[in-house]
Amino acid sequence: RKSIEGVRFTALCDVKNPLLGKNGCSYVFAPQKGAKGDDLSTLEENMRLFYEKTKYLRVDQNFDGAGAAGGTGYCIRAFLGGNIVSGIDYFLDACGFDEAAKDADFIISGEGKFDKTSLNGKAVGGIVARARKLGKEVVVFCGVSDIESELPRGVKSIYRINDASLSVEENMKATKNNLEKAISKFLREVENA
Repeated sequence: RKSIEGVRFTALCDVKNPLLGKNGCSYVFAPQKGAKGDDLSTLEENMRLFYEKTKYLRVDQNFDGAGAAGGTGYCIRAFLGGNIVSGIDYFLDACGFDEAAKDADFIISGEGKFDKTSLNGKAVGGIVARARKLGKEVVVFCGVSDIESELPRGVKSIYRINDASLSVEENMKATKNNLEKAISKFLREVENA
């Protein structure tokens, strides 16, 4: 503790999920990393045990960002007394996003997998929220998306980069070509609008 005495810690965090529960890190993010079925309940139980063992630190697990990065947000606050701030807001402010975007025709963002968690504090969600405040819409380029029908408010269009007929390995090799195709499709649609 003496080695960090007087040091203040601030963590930039994209998500607002708590540590535990249905909206916690195990059930929301572990499936994105390949966890399935009983893995989820095992991960949740282990996270609950970790929380029980660290309760003496008197930090509630239910704050925005506690479940970020597998519980790293909780650990930063519990073990380091750190603050958790919105990462995307920090960077958008630092780069002057509002000023740069106010006259833009299109705001383009990207996400590996665009899904229901994407607008819940992740970078693309922060960009969409900021764009909405400016009366703008965002064009999203992503590897894959499970959003098929109604677009989220503030999202103009979604362009999937991956070719569904190819394996993950084949898509990784063809990323440059696939991205060029997606951009060409976007530009054709802009031209014909």
